[in-house]
Amino acid sequence: MITSEQIKAVQKKVEVTYEEAERFLIKADGDVDLAVYMINRKKETPMAKFFEEAKRVGLELMTYYIKIDKKEKVYLNMPLIFVVLFFALVNLDTKIWVLVVSIGMVLISESQVSIFKEEKGKEDDMTMSVKKTAMDKEKDNETNNIIDSVSSESSSDHSNKDDDDDDDYYEITIEK
Repeated sequence: MITSEQIKAVQKKVEVTYEEAERFLIKADGDVDLAVYMINRKKETPMAKFFEEAKRVGLELMTYYIKIDKKEKVYLNMPLIFVVLFFALVNLDTKIWVLVVSIGMVLISESQVSIFKEEKGKEDDMTMSVKKTAMDKEKDNETNNIIDSVSSESSSDHSNKDDDDDDDYYEITIEK
Protein backbone atom coordinates (compact mmCIF):
# COMPACT_ATOMS: atom_id res chain seq x y z
CA MET A 1 0.00 0.00 0.00
CA ILE A 2 1.39 3.40 -1.07
CA THR A 3 0.97 6.22 1.44
CA SER A 4 0.63 9.92 0.78
CA GLU A 5 3.87 10.50 2.77
CA GLN A 6 5.78 8.32 0.28
CA ILE A 7 4.26 10.22 -2.64
CA LYS A 8 5.19 13.57 -1.08
CA ALA A 9 8.73 12.29 -0.43
CA VAL A 10 9.11 11.46 -4.13
CA GLN A 11 7.71 14.87 -5.08
CA LYS A 12 10.26 16.60 -2.81
CA LYS A 13 13.14 14.83 -4.57
CA VAL A 14 11.96 15.26 -8.16
CA GLU A 15 9.48 17.57 -9.84
CA VAL A 16 6.49 15.38 -10.74
CA THR A 17 2.75 15.45 -10.28
CA TYR A 18 1.06 13.55 -7.48
CA GLU A 19 -0.27 10.98 -9.95
CA GLU A 20 3.14 10.41 -11.57
CA ALA A 21 4.81 9.94 -8.19
CA GLU A 22 2.12 7.46 -7.20
CA ARG A 23 2.44 5.53 -10.49
CA PHE A 24 6.23 5.20 -10.14
CA LEU A 25 5.93 4.21 -6.47
CA ILE A 26 3.54 1.41 -7.48
CA LYS A 27 6.07 0.22 -10.10
CA ALA A 28 8.84 0.38 -7.46
CA ASP A 29 6.74 -1.50 -4.84
CA GLY A 30 6.80 1.49 -2.46
CA ASP A 31 10.59 2.08 -2.62
CA VAL A 32 11.00 5.90 -2.73
CA ASP A 33 14.63 5.85 -3.92
CA LEU A 34 13.86 3.38 -6.71
CA ALA A 35 10.86 5.48 -7.80
CA VAL A 36 13.06 8.62 -7.91
CA TYR A 37 15.70 6.72 -9.90
CA MET A 38 13.06 5.48 -12.40
CA ILE A 39 11.65 9.01 -12.82
CA ASN A 40 15.10 10.48 -13.45
CA ARG A 41 15.89 7.77 -16.02
CA LYS A 42 12.63 8.44 -17.80
CA LYS A 43 13.35 12.19 -17.92
CA GLU A 44 16.75 11.51 -19.53
CA THR A 45 15.37 9.58 -22.51
CA PRO A 46 15.64 11.28 -25.90
CA MET A 47 11.87 11.27 -26.34
CA ALA A 48 11.31 12.95 -22.97
CA LYS A 49 13.96 15.57 -23.80
CA PHE A 50 12.32 16.18 -27.17
CA PHE A 51 8.88 16.72 -25.63
CA GLU A 52 10.33 18.97 -22.93
CA GLU A 53 12.10 21.09 -25.55
CA ALA A 54 8.99 21.16 -27.77
CA LYS A 55 6.96 22.36 -24.80
CA ARG A 56 9.52 25.09 -24.05
CA VAL A 57 9.59 26.28 -27.69
CA GLY A 58 5.79 26.22 -27.90
CA LEU A 59 5.44 28.31 -24.75
CA GLU A 60 8.07 30.75 -26.05
CA LEU A 61 6.29 31.05 -29.42
CA MET A 62 3.06 31.84 -27.60
CA THR A 63 4.66 35.10 -26.40
CA TYR A 64 5.43 36.23 -29.99
CA TYR A 65 2.70 37.83 -32.06
CA ILE A 66 2.43 38.82 -35.71
CA LYS A 67 0.48 41.96 -36.49
CA ILE A 68 -0.43 43.49 -39.86
CA ASP A 69 -1.82 46.99 -39.64
CA LYS A 70 -2.18 50.23 -41.57
CA LYS A 71 -2.84 53.60 -39.98
CA GLU A 72 -4.37 52.44 -36.70
CA LYS A 73 -6.44 49.70 -38.40
CA VAL A 74 -5.30 46.19 -37.44
CA TYR A 75 -5.88 43.52 -40.09
CA LEU A 76 -4.20 40.62 -38.28
CA ASN A 77 -2.96 40.10 -34.72
CA MET A 78 -2.32 36.50 -33.71
CA PRO A 79 0.26 34.38 -31.88
CA LEU A 80 3.15 33.44 -34.16
CA ILE A 81 2.75 29.76 -33.21
CA PHE A 82 -0.45 29.59 -35.28
CA VAL A 83 1.48 30.70 -38.37
CA VAL A 84 4.23 28.17 -37.62
CA LEU A 85 1.70 25.36 -37.13
CA PHE A 86 -0.13 26.31 -40.32
CA PHE A 87 3.06 26.14 -42.37
CA ALA A 88 4.08 22.90 -40.66
CA LEU A 89 0.79 21.17 -41.44
CA VAL A 90 -0.12 22.29 -44.97
CA ASN A 91 1.41 21.03 -48.20
CA LEU A 92 4.04 22.94 -50.20
CA ASP A 93 1.69 24.26 -52.90
CA THR A 94 -0.61 25.84 -50.33
CA LYS A 95 2.34 27.38 -48.48
CA ILE A 96 3.63 29.03 -51.65
CA TRP A 97 0.24 30.46 -52.62
CA VAL A 98 -0.44 31.79 -49.13
CA LEU A 99 3.00 33.44 -49.01
CA VAL A 100 2.66 35.00 -52.47
CA VAL A 101 -0.84 36.33 -51.81
CA SER A 102 0.07 37.59 -48.31
CA ILE A 103 3.23 39.38 -49.42
CA GLY A 104 1.40 40.85 -52.40
CA MET A 105 -1.42 42.17 -50.22
CA VAL A 106 1.04 43.74 -47.77
CA LEU A 107 3.00 45.41 -50.59
CA ILE A 108 -0.07 46.69 -52.43
CA SER A 109 -1.77 48.03 -49.32
CA GLU A 110 1.50 49.50 -47.94
CA SER A 111 0.72 47.89 -44.60
CA GLN A 112 3.10 47.40 -41.72
CA VAL A 113 4.05 43.90 -40.59
CA SER A 114 5.22 43.58 -36.99
CA ILE A 115 6.52 40.59 -35.09
CA PHE A 116 6.75 41.38 -31.41
CA LYS A 117 7.28 39.60 -28.13
CA GLU A 118 4.67 40.37 -25.57
CA GLU A 119 5.81 40.14 -21.98
CA LYS A 120 4.25 41.53 -18.86
CA GLY A 121 4.55 45.29 -19.28
CA LYS A 122 7.24 45.06 -21.98
CA GLU A 123 7.29 44.62 -25.75
CA ASP A 124 10.28 43.65 -27.87
CA ASP A 125 9.19 44.96 -31.26
CA MET A 126 10.60 44.00 -34.63
CA THR A 127 8.83 45.86 -37.40
CA MET A 128 8.99 45.49 -41.14
CA SER A 129 7.21 48.29 -42.92
CA VAL A 130 6.55 48.70 -46.58
CA LYS A 131 5.88 52.32 -47.45
CA LYS A 132 6.88 55.22 -49.59
CA THR A 133 8.17 57.75 -47.12
CA ALA A 134 7.39 61.45 -47.32
CA MET A 135 11.12 62.16 -47.65
CA ASP A 136 11.30 59.83 -50.66
CA LYS A 137 8.32 61.60 -52.26
CA GLU A 138 10.01 64.98 -51.67
CA LYS A 139 13.22 63.70 -53.28
CA ASP A 140 11.17 62.48 -56.27
CA ASN A 141 9.61 65.94 -56.65
CA GLU A 142 13.01 67.64 -56.46
CA THR A 143 14.45 65.23 -59.02
CA ASN A 144 11.50 65.79 -61.35
CA ASN A 145 11.89 69.58 -60.99
CA ILE A 146 15.59 69.36 -61.88
CA ILE A 147 14.85 67.12 -64.85
CA ASP A 148 12.10 69.50 -66.02
CA SER A 149 14.41 72.53 -65.78
CA VAL A 150 17.19 70.74 -67.65
CA SER A 151 14.85 69.47 -70.34
CA SER A 152 13.30 72.93 -70.82
CA GLU A 153 16.79 74.33 -71.44
CA SER A 154 17.48 71.72 -74.10
CA SER A 155 16.13 72.07 -77.62
CA SER A 156 12.60 70.98 -78.33
CA ASP A 157 13.85 68.47 -80.96
CA HIS A 158 15.55 66.30 -78.33
CA SER A 159 12.80 66.51 -75.77
CA ASN A 160 10.99 63.16 -75.65
CA LYS A 161 10.34 62.97 -71.91
CA ASP A 162 7.24 61.10 -70.87
CA ASP A 163 5.66 63.13 -68.03
CA ASP A 164 3.52 60.20 -66.93
CA ASP A 165 6.60 58.07 -66.13
CA ASP A 166 6.71 57.96 -62.34
CA ASP A 167 9.65 56.19 -60.72
CA ASP A 168 7.84 55.13 -57.54
CA TYR A 169 9.69 52.73 -55.33
CA TYR A 170 9.10 51.21 -51.95
CA GLU A 171 11.29 51.10 -48.90
CA ILE A 172 11.40 47.96 -46.77
CA THR A 173 12.85 48.45 -43.32
CA ILE A 174 13.27 45.99 -40.51
CA GLU A 175 13.67 47.58 -37.09
CA LYS A 176 14.49 45.89 -33.81
